[in-house]
Amino acid sequence: MPSLFCGPIRPTGRHWYVTVAVTAVPLIVLGVVIAVQRLDSAIDAVDTGHPFADGDTVTLRLEPESEKAIWIKDRGPSATQDCKITGSGAPALTDPGIDVFLTRDETWNPLRTI
Repeated sequence: MPSLFCGPIRPTGRHWYVTVAVTAVPLIVLGVVIAVQRLDSAIDAVDTGHPFADGDTVTLRLEPESEKAIWIKDRGPSATQDCKITGSGAPALTDPGIDVFLTRDETWNPLRTI
């Protein structure tokens, strides 16, 4: 039975190394830029600029497709924490369904999703 052996497969010229480098470097840079952007948006997910205390009434204007949550600082959710929401379109508070928290000099835990 005849055997075919072509030898190792390799680029036929040095220009292929340049082509791979010219393709790979921008893709790596793009991947790093996307990762940094995602991390930055995750860090800024908690709006620490608008805090309110226990018993405060807060008025928000939310678009129908917006995804918002109530976050609590420095302690985890418990059964004693109570929030109510009113407004047009029958808004509701639900369990956030996540175990994660974000840390930026403080610990924030999701309490309810609007």
